Amino acid sequence: MNGQTIRTFLSANSSEGFFSFFDEFLKDKKTYIIKGGPGTGKSSFMKKIASTAVLKGSFTEYVYCSSDPDSLDGVYIHGSETVFTDGTPPHVMEVKYPGAMGAIINVGQFIDSEKVSASKDEILRLNSKFSAAYARAYRYLKAASCASSELRAIGLKYLDSEKMTVYFKNLADRILADKRGCGGRSCVRFLSGITPKGYVTFKDTVYTLCSDIFVIRDKYGVGSFALEFLKNKFVDCGFDVYEFRFPLEPKIISHVAVPELDIAFVTSDKLTHFDTGTARAVNLNRFMREDIEFEKKFSVSAAKLLKICLDEAIASLRIAKSLHDDLEDIYISSMDFAALDKLTEEYCKII
Repeated sequence: MNGQTIRTFLSANSSEGFFSFFDEFLKDKKTYIIKGGPGTGKSSFMKKIASTAVLKGSFTEYVYCSSDPDSLDGVYIHGSETVFTDGTPPHVMEVKYPGAMGAIINVGQFIDSEKVSASKDEILRLNSKFSAAYARAYRYLKAASCASSELRAIGLKYLDSEKMTVYFKNLADRILADKRGCGGRSCVRFLSGITPKGYVTFKDTVYTLCSDIFVIRDKYGVGSFALEFLKNKFVDCGFDVYEFRFPLEPKIISHVAVPELDIAFVTSDKLTHFDTGTARAVNLNRFMREDIEFEKKFSVSAAKLLKICLDEAIASLRIAKSLHDDLEDIYISSMDFAALDKLTEEYCKII
């Protein structure tokens, strides 16, 4: 590890709509689920919790919101296996073992209900427009996925998969040699998010987890097959792996990191560019047959369509964020933040 904190996403604005790994993530962890409306201080509460954990020397994971990458969805304190998370829509959650393995934290108790009620009509109007903006964004993301799939289909048609598999098998064997771990777990996250701020990638997380980086240059989106192989190989040899998925198509792996071996494999493409620098680069074009040039115009068109659809989706997410900000303003003016600060301090003491 090259630091004390990492940044990730656990949910995504995807071609499947809102997609989340929260259920899998929370399993067997002490979980505090925070309830309350927009603008009630949930993210600020978690940021103070995280800062306290870091000051106490705990390795801490900041889980950001894909609908607002400046806002937290959760905080994971690794040493104590403790999670604080936003439990409001669209990721509604409950504590499985209240009292024994966490609790509900109701920050909504500090809302002046009479003030909020006076803005009921405006709240309903904003929510309706907010939902419409998201519906539009998800339609464009579905179209973007079709373009991404077309690009991948072209790549697979001309890929020498056997040659690629042999290359990565030999690479994995050299890395592992006779090494064996005592774990063997895959931790699924998103390193990137399709957000109102664009396609955001927390590259710093990779460099915090690992020093030895392989940059896989992937023009056609076929690298996920090699990454799937590598992930399974490291897990089978007993090493815990961070498996970072592609937010547009969450079943696809984009990056793999193995902190125990101090090694990571990251995909560099048109959406996320990783500099090679001191890293080792693997250009997947080496595994493509030369006659792929016959379909160059189709791959160029698919790449253009992917960008257009993503840009339109992001524009709609930006509108949704603006509407959500207006909703937050209503609740902010109705909150007793002094009382919330006192509650936050109480929870900071138990970390």
